[in-house]
Amino acid sequence: MWAVGENGVVDGNSTDLIEHWNGTAWRIVPSPSPGTGDSLTAVTTSNPANDVWAVGVTQPKGAAQGQTLTLNWNGTAWTTVASPDAGSPSVLNSVSTKPRAAIVWAVGESGTSGSFNPLVLQHG
Repeated sequence: MWAVGENGVVDGNSTDLIEHWNGTAWRIVPSPSPGTGDSLTAVTTSNPANDVWAVGVTQPKGAAQGQTLTLNWNGTAWTTVASPDAGSPSVLNSVSTKPRAAIVWAVGESGTSGSFNPLVLQHG
């Protein structure tokens, strides 16, 4: 089982947090945390051994606004997977797939408070 979130804010920066339950205990799994304001909001898997997806938001160094964050576990490590930038603050709130499926869907929103637009991404 996988759980994702945010490791808290230190000096104005947050990092993503990924934990894995091995049936006995939780352990923190290193993640890329590419920006200065990272938070993961959802996780899904089509194969828990080597195809797990996590989504959320990142604020790249020097950027003024958040952008979508997409990570993939390949069985060995988490890596950042490029995802579209909608040109305005963007966040992914949920991700889903089916067992052994090649397609992953993520949903969220882009825009500013009061004028959010739906955001839907497909990978695969």
